[in-house]
Amino acid sequence: MDKAKASKLKVGITVIVSIIIVLYGIAFLKGFKFGVVTNDLVAYFGDVNGLKVGDQVSVSGVPKGKVKEVELEGDSVRISFTLARDVILKKDCSISIEMQELMSGKQLAIKPGRSSELADITKPLRGSTSMDIISLIGTMNQVGEDVKDISAKLNKTTDDLNTVIMNVNDIVGDEGFKSNIKGSASNFNVASKNLDLLLEENRHNLSVLTSKLNSLADNLENTVTDTKPDLKETITNVRSLTIKLDSLTDNFNQLVSNTKDTNSTIGKLLTDDEFYVNLNNTVVNIDKLIKQIKKEGLKLKIF
Repeated sequence: MDKAKASKLKVGITVIVSIIIVLYGIAFLKGFKFGVVTNDLVAYFGDVNGLKVGDQVSVSGVPKGKVKEVELEGDSVRISFTLARDVILKKDCSISIEMQELMSGKQLAIKPGRSSELADITKPLRGSTSMDIISLIGTMNQVGEDVKDISAKLNKTTDDLNTVIMNVNDIVGDEGFKSNIKGSASNFNVASKNLDLLLEENRHNLSVLTSKLNSLADNLENTVTDTKPDLKETITNVRSLTIKLDSLTDNFNQLVSNTKDTNSTIGKLLTDDEFYVNLNNTVVNIDKLIKQIKKEGLKLKIF
């Protein structure tokens, strides 16, 4: 082999080796691992927060896969990714989007969970977005806006309070108002003194009135005590009278019942028509006899 062909062969080998080294370096930097068997999984997020295709999938901080697709589906984002088969996900596993390092790229972070039941990786997983520096800055901006609103409200409240204080100072500083307060205080002092004098002058009368009220209460108590036996006797008599009235009422009711009964003597007398006819004839005959005696006189024949 001549020297020209040997040089070309060396150059070719060097180029191939260089390409292999570059590809290996890219694969190393990207985290590619040859001969690793993976599963394809799907997860849904409300916001990917900067995650993109090719980003790392880590399990408890260890790289175990890559993000394959990031697609928008309705109001959610569908993320397809690969995961090494040696990773066993449990039913309580969690998946979220986190920063790899401060101000660096994003990654899909998975925590396998500790449940005794395995997760069904054939179904989509539901993920969450964790707080990062960008979200924190956004939150701080929102807090800043809220602080501005609170500060504006406090300024307005302070202005209103200053206005109130100025109005109070104007009222308190008014000479007429001061004079009225002094007059009211003076009148109150005079009224207090007059009340003290009135109480002092009528203290004896109040004592006498209190004594009479006490005496009246004692007399009333004695009267009640003295008349208590008479009250008891009166109550007893009232009860006895009530019992007699009840008995009289029962007898009267019995009489009324006998009157209504046609089989009793009184009922027959009151309901028998023949009795009334005979009674009327007797009255008529007596009337005739009286008229005859008045006219002719009474003639008696003893024997």
